[in-house]
Amino acid sequence: MRQLTLHNEKGDIYVFDTHTLIVSMEGLGVVRDNVYLTYGMKYKKLEGRAVVGRIGLDIVFLNGYQGYNAFINYINKSKKLKLYYKAVDEKYCYVEFTEITKGQLSFKSLRCSLRLDKLTHWLRRIDLDFPIEGSQTEKRFPHPYPFTYAAPSGGNLTVINNGHFPAETIITISGYFNIPELRVFVGDEINQTLRILTPNTTGNLIVSSISTDSKVTLNDEDIYQLQDFTCTNFITLPVGESRLIFNSGVRSGCELSITYFEEYEGN
Repeated sequence: MRQLTLHNEKGDIYVFDTHTLIVSMEGLGVVRDNVYLTYGMKYKKLEGRAVVGRIGLDIVFLNGYQGYNAFINYINKSKKLKLYYKAVDEKYCYVEFTEITKGQLSFKSLRCSLRLDKLTHWLRRIDLDFPIEGSQTEKRFPHPYPFTYAAPSGGNLTVINNGHFPAETIITISGYFNIPELRVFVGDEINQTLRILTPNTTGNLIVSSISTDSKVTLNDEDIYQLQDFTCTNFITLPVGESRLIFNSGVRSGCELSITYFEEYEGN
C-alpha cells in the first residue's frame, strides 16, 4: 500500500491518510530537458538535463474547511519540506509548496489540487557504522593519550550505491584521531581521498559533501582550512560498488560513521 507524508524541519509530519484522501497524483516519474543538434531534417541529442519537476496531487479533505485550514497552517509554519513516498521501499525528495486550489464544499468534503515543486531527485538515506580494527601489536608507554605508539587502527568496508548518480555523504569521525584518512577505491584504483590535517585531536569531526550544506567542522567549529587540498575530501560515492579504507592515525579510541544518499531520477 502506498503512503505519502510531508516532513518539515521541526520534525512535524503531515500524513495523507483517511482524513486527507489522495484521488490522483502525477510527477513521480522522470522529467528531462533535452538539447538537440540539427542535421537537416535529422536530430541528435547533445545533452539531457534534469529539470525542476512538479508534483501534482488531487486531494479530498473529508473534514472540509477544517481539514483544509489545518493543512494551510502546517505549510505556513514549515520552512523546509520533504515529501516521503513509500510503495515498495521509501524514498523522499525536497519540495517547495507552490499552490493549492480551494474547491466547493460537497457533502462536508472539500476537493483541492495541490502543487509542489520538486527540488531534488528522489533520495534514499543509508547509515553505516564503519568497522574499525585496533592494533594487534600495541606497545604501552606512560602517556595520557593513545596516539601513534603502535600501528594505527582502521579498517575497510565495501559499499554499494544503487542510485542513478554519485551519492553525497556525511562522514563523522569521533574520539581520538591523528590526521585521519579515508580512501575510496573502485576496483584497484583510488577514486577519491579524504584527509584532514588535525594532528593528535580529540573530538567530533564532520565532513559533509551535501551540495547545499558542504562543510568541515570539528566540535561544531569550521575548520575548512585544515583540509589537505591535494585530496578530494568531499566524498561522493560512485554508482555501483566501491571499497573504503580508513586510517585513524591512532591505535584505538576512534569511531567512524558514514551516511550517504542514493539519488534516483524517478520513484
